[in-house]
Parts: sequence; structure tokens; C-alpha cells
Amino acid sequence: MANQAPSHSAPSNENILSSILEKANNIERATNLIAIRTNIKEALREQARIERDTRNKTITFSIGKQNDNNSVTGQLIDTIQAWTNMSMSGPPAFRTTKDQLIVQMASVADKLALVEYVDLASPEALVRRHLLPPNPDGTHFSRLPIKIECNNVGEDILLGQIQGIFESIIHKEEGAKLYDIKDGKSNPRNKKRTVSAKINGAAYVALMINMNGVIPINGAKNRVNLYLRVNCRPWQCNNCFTIGYHPQCPGKACSNCGALEHKANECKKRTRYCKNCNHAGHRARDPHCAKYLQELAKEIRKYDFPINVLTNSELSAALVKQLQLK
Repeated sequence: MANQAPSHSAPSNENILSSILEKANNIERATNLIAIRTNIKEALREQARIERDTRNKTITFSIGKQNDNNSVTGQLIDTIQAWTNMSMSGPPAFRTTKDQLIVQMASVADKLALVEYVDLASPEALVRRHLLPPNPDGTHFSRLPIKIECNNVGEDILLGQIQGIFESIIHKEEGAKLYDIKDGKSNPRNKKRTVSAKINGAAYVALMINMNGVIPINGAKNRVNLYLRVNCRPWQCNNCFTIGYHPQCPGKACSNCGALEHKANECKKRTRYCKNCNHAGHRARDPHCAKYLQELAKEIRKYDFPINVLTNSELSAALVKQLQLK
């Protein structure tokens, strides 16, 4: 009996179409990611210029708990305003947090003159006592701690292990601080979880620049890498998808077109529409929305990234790749 050649069933039209669609979707995702990163870098470039100016013109005073030190805050403001009037400096802007008074002077020259007055010639012991010392870069102003995340951490890697590795790395960088580290809930299906932490700018240099955001650690069976991401995502409403604070939410909206009359699985519109930027072609939750990217760049300014990370093209490109976009 003659040997028969093995038969191969021809691929169906449905399988061919599915393969084409999958490749098209992969190309679209890759193209979108390139566009997202390019647009973030462009938005960040403008924000970096503003941020450099802000940091150089700002001075910070420690006031303790605001409720207990309103009188101290008032005295500091009165003293600074009196000095600006006497020196004919531009009007300063004041902002208080829970434990600090932040003063943005009208110019860098005004800020330097005020610091010199406080350090060398000021008879105001109160002002001198509450002035925070300069940062290593010479500025008197620090942003919020940077939030980093590590996703898909296995249950065999303990939080104490991760904290120990972080601390062993950042202690080599002068002034580096790990403020907080938290364990997330484990996914019941794959037993993985997200570990988050808050760090200052010097620790960011140690973990995300020197180590490229890749942290080797020993698991139960072998050595694995933890991949760190930076979380600077602007807040977005889960109901109407509006970015940022809005006192009155209109209610649950369709994630595809933004309409309030139906849900996404009932949407019959073929074209996606974003109510944040009022443009068709993408949804309000898509990270390549121009409005979202603009708000993301503003959000990055709130955190304690070293100024050269924002202004140096190579370092800012690395930051953009490290961002957690979803």
C-alpha cells in the first residue's frame, strides 16, 4: 500500500481574517505608543521650562501643623511682604500646605535677595528659624514624593525583601529617601500583586536612572527582575471620564462615544468620540488624547523629579518610557 502524503487542511477565511486583524491591531497599538511617547515628550519640554523657572523663584518655610501655627504663617507673610515693599521687589505669591508656607517670588533675583537677607542680614529670627535649607541643587523648593509601582510581583517575593533591595540601592545616592512602601492585593487567578512606593528625586536617580528601573531579586526558585514604573497619571472620573476635579458629575457615560443615554456595550456609533478634547477618533480613556497628555505633563511637574530629568532629552525620554499610562 502506497504511503499517503500527510494532509494539511487549508486555513479558513475566518482564520486568515482573524490573523490580519490581529496584525493590524498590533501595528495600531505600536503606532499609538510611539505617538503617545512623542507627544508626552513635547508637552513635557514646555512644562520643564516652566518648572525650572518655578523652582528657581520659590522659597519654602516650615510652619508645622497649620491649625496650630496660623499666627506663625501670618507673621511670615507679613514679614516677607514688608521686605518686598522695602526692597521694591515684585509681589510674591503665597501658598500653604499642611506644614509648609511656599512663597514664589516675582523673579529669581528677588528670591536670591530674600534668601541673602534672611541668611546674612535679617533681624527677623522667626524668618531665619523657619526657612528650610536648600536642596543639593541649590533650590529651596521640593515637589511631592514620586510614586513608583512594580506590577506582577509573585507571592514568593515578600514585601520586606523588596524594601531591603530598594534601601540597599538608594543608600548609595546622597540624600535619597524611601518614604513609604505598600503591598497591593493579590490577584486570585494568577497570585500576582502590585507593590507601590514613594521616593524622592535622589532615590529616583538611584532606582530609575542608575538601575534603569530593573531590580533583580531572588524568588523562591530562581532570580527574577522587578520592572518599576512611574505613576503620574492624572485623576479621571470612573463615571463620566472627565480628567481632574469636577464638582458635579453628570453620571455614567458610554466609554466609546461619551453619551449618557446608553452603556458602551449598547453603543451603535462606529466612530469613537472624546468629550475631554472634543475630538473624534479616540475615547476619553485613551492615553493618546491630547487633553490627557497635556494633563499628564502638568501632573509630572507636581513630583520631585530632578530638573535635569525634565530638561535633558535622553533622561526625559527614559522617564516617558517608564510612565504607567493605564
